[in-house]
Amino acid sequence: MNRVFLYGTLKRGLPNHGLLEDEQNGKAVYVAEGLTAEQYPLVVDTDFGIPFVLNSSGQGKNVEGEIWDVDNAMLKKLDRLEMHPDWYTRFQKEVTMPEGQGGKTTTTCWIYILCDFNPKLLSCDFIAKFSGSRYAARGDKMKDFDPWSFKK
Repeated sequence: MNRVFLYGTLKRGLPNHGLLEDEQNGKAVYVAEGLTAEQYPLVVDTDFGIPFVLNSSGQGKNVEGEIWDVDNAMLKKLDRLEMHPDWYTRFQKEVTMPEGQGGKTTTTCWIYILCDFNPKLLSCDFIAKFSGSRYAARGDKMKDFDPWSFKK
């Protein structure tokens, strides 16, 4: 199994979560809530409501999300959705799970991070948690979406 950290539209209750629920895509098992050990800029595009963790550790906030264990088939589906490695790049990073009987636990997870991003994204407000409230999943607006406009 592969441990992944999801901070955006794949989280439970958000528009792309169905990908994880569809057993035809592979296996996905929820593990826990998590928080990135390092701080990152998590920004939300104002036009489409798409969340990005930017490859600029040490800036921003500790990002809140969900930890999942997925099999190789599901990981391939996630890679396809996130356009890895052409748009997002999947990195292994440390994520802290909530305190249990033995205290906080740190685990290594794959996380999708936007590299070579347009520097204007660093002027956006940094958030810790993506709620999905502005995400334009399948609306008419998405026909105008150009993912490459966020890259350098």
